[in-house]
Amino acid sequence: MLPRRPVYPPEHDLFRESVRRFAAAEIAPHFDRWERAGIVDRGYWAQGGAAGLLCPQVPEAYGGIGGDFRFNAVVIEELWYAGYAGRLLRLPALLRQRGAETPVAAAHDLGRDGVRHRDDRAGHR
Repeated sequence: MLPRRPVYPPEHDLFRESVRRFAAAEIAPHFDRWERAGIVDRGYWAQGGAAGLLCPQVPEAYGGIGGDFRFNAVVIEELWYAGYAGRLLRLPALLRQRGAETPVAAAHDLGRDGVRHRDDRAGHR
């Protein structure tokens, strides 16, 4: 593990601890089985989302934690340090390289003013 780096302010250090706890509690007990099966249980994604580990850059108004891109880097680093960087980590990284996060960013931008306010007025949440 790398020593503390000035690029990460204290809130990233707190988040880093949360990622470590999540990995120990929610990934470690299942990782070998997931690797053998080549797929992660669907419930893991719900738990990761509830813990704020998926798309942490999404603003709180849209269900995210409102972090910056460095929060993504913290998740990736901590999963790597913990040894969970096998096939299951390589696939999301490959998808990100090919622009798979673009729909999330587009939905966020569209929802920011137009769609979100229209849906709010119509009673959709």
